[in-house]
Amino acid sequence: MKFVSARFALAWVARGIGLAGSVGLVLAAPAFWLRAEGNAAQEQAAARADAAAQRAQIQLATLFSGFERATGSLRADQVAGDKLALTSRLLLLEPLAVPVTGLTILDKTGAQIAASAPDDAADKPWWGSQASALSGTRAMLLGCDKTLALAHGITNDAGETVAFVGGALDPAALRAASASGGDLAVTLRADSGCALLHTAATAAAPGGGWLASTYRKFLPPAWGQPEPTEVSVHVGNLAWTASVTPAAALGARAAIMDRRGHAMTVLLSSLLAFLACREIGALLARRPTRDTDNDALPPDATRTALVVGFDLGERLRIAGHLTAAGLGVEQAPDGYLALGMAERAACLRGTLELVILDAAMEGLSAEGLIGRLKGRVDLDRLHIVLATEGRIAGVFGAASPELDTVVANLYGMPPEPPPSLGLRYVLAPQLASHAD
Repeated sequence: MKFVSARFALAWVARGIGLAGSVGLVLAAPAFWLRAEGNAAQEQAAARADAAAQRAQIQLATLFSGFERATGSLRADQVAGDKLALTSRLLLLEPLAVPVTGLTILDKTGAQIAASAPDDAADKPWWGSQASALSGTRAMLLGCDKTLALAHGITNDAGETVAFVGGALDPAALRAASASGGDLAVTLRADSGCALLHTAATAAAPGGGWLASTYRKFLPPAWGQPEPTEVSVHVGNLAWTASVTPAAALGARAAIMDRRGHAMTVLLSSLLAFLACREIGALLARRPTRDTDNDALPPDATRTALVVGFDLGERLRIAGHLTAAGLGVEQAPDGYLALGMAERAACLRGTLELVILDAAMEGLSAEGLIGRLKGRVDLDRLHIVLATEGRIAGVFGAASPELDTVVANLYGMPPEPPPSLGLRYVLAPQLASHAD
């Protein structure tokens, strides 16, 4: 029997769409993973830049405040007093001002008043020409490149600047307080525009293994790439800036991405293998069970048949024939079991449409079983077909030797006779009156 089922074709189309969607989701998973890694890399880069900025701010502030505390005790009356005593004072303060050395006091005209190195008392310090930029007791960095100094003003009781105190600053100390290294690019500039420090970031190659590198070739360039990160702080007259490039941010997560990339590769392969095995199994399960030139339909849960009686061989042949026709089939060896199975089918599947009944069944007779089945309201769509050997066929109407013909009459399908089962079948709508 060959049936052209639109429902079957639609089921396969829907299955194909579902399979395509499942494969698409599986293949898209690494892309979303790379996007998540990019976001995580940007968050980590921002956290590292913030931490480095706080560290640099504290270290630079400590450098400036340490010099201010060491020299902040100098007063205007001391500057105007005994120069020998003032020099002795500077010698006592110099160890407290480290890493600033060579403390010197200048008047407002830039002339040297006292210095911690008396032999150089006649030499005017180089930073004297820039002392006019100093304001109050707030320390500032003077100079540029390798010639640096820290200095601030000395004020009187009225708050007027009457002199300046300063000393040479070791550039190595400034670099140690400013540089962070790693994947951070650090720049230190004075308010005058002088670039005091610039360190480049050292970035590792982005991680993720071959899976990540393959997907990056096909994804948009900006996909999964973190945004550049930049953080700035201001201390004294210095501006400190740290930046993290997208490549450096991803490189910092290379080890994590390598591990996750391996796990993602295993997961992706497993999911694709599962989908492939499931579809191959579905294709094998739907192979025609009859002649390969015929199309076998899948069991239809809304068309359920019950085969009752017969010997085991005939019952299996009839059940197989109905299954190939697209019906869900249950089997019962006698009428008593058939009653329970009919009730179960009506409960689980909503209805029972067809019963193939052995007219010569022993135990509960065919007439008795039909009467009980006809009395159930939930089996109002039930069709009963009797299989006879000629003994009662005349009571219920003309018999057909082919089961296909009977089923085709019920469902409006063109019959295609199978090999003869050696039985005669007859529809039994009138049997309800005999069962009474």
